Amino acid sequence: MDVDLDETVPAGKPRRRGAVTIAAGSNGTSGNEGSGRRMSRRMSTNLKNIWTKMANSGSHKTASFLDELEIQGVREKPQNIEALEKETLFTREEIKVVYRRFKQECPNGVLTEEIFRTVFQQFFPIGDTSQYAHFVYNTFRRNASGDVIFASFLRTLSVMIKGSLDDKLSWIFNLYDIDRDGILSHHDLRLVLESMYFMVGKDIEAEETAIKAQVNSIIQKMSSDPSNREITREEFILFCTQDNQVEKSIRLYNCGLF
Repeated sequence: MDVDLDETVPAGKPRRRGAVTIAAGSNGTSGNEGSGRRMSRRMSTNLKNIWTKMANSGSHKTASFLDELEIQGVREKPQNIEALEKETLFTREEIKVVYRRFKQECPNGVLTEEIFRTVFQQFFPIGDTSQYAHFVYNTFRRNASGDVIFASFLRTLSVMIKGSLDDKLSWIFNLYDIDRDGILSHHDLRLVLESMYFMVGKDIEAEETAIKAQVNSIIQKMSSDPSNREITREEFILFCTQDNQVEKSIRLYNCGLF
């Protein structure tokens, strides 16, 4: 059975990340901003490691891309490899590598949020990754059952590993845009920052002042009208492409897989 490229994304959002640039600022940062930047760099490294764990395989030698599809219990089978080559920036051999690892983590052929959250937790053992993992998982296109199939996982991985700077920034903006209204609101930014603090085991109540300061600083730097307390997609991308440290952290996603 081929993958349906028009799988739908169920509505809904968290009721209570990877992404790396939200707390980054320009030169002359305050103590809070410096702390936020260090946290962002840790997120960059660890999110890259998470992608690596989900995508890397122990062997690059695969007799047949579809040789495991007869395993009983496989719920979703990928489309042919030629189509996946056209849809992504991966080569045939790289797709085989990713598929092998995907099947190891997801033997039924679908990446559930529970599996994804479990992988995240391995990199942040002292914290709570559930909220940030939920945000990242929501950036995938999902099937009618609400799960991520291989083709969707591969498309996102292609953007994050091999996409252009604009492609990566667009993905990160979508990650931060929690309510999917096309802007980064004060509430969106706060939820993302809180989820990042949760991941490293921080006490949110104790960090209330720091989180509030970071959110306000982000809006002040990125928005053309900070009084609106929001950031548009254009403003976000413009700021990130003009800040050397932010741009460098985004380009780190080119490393570590193949």
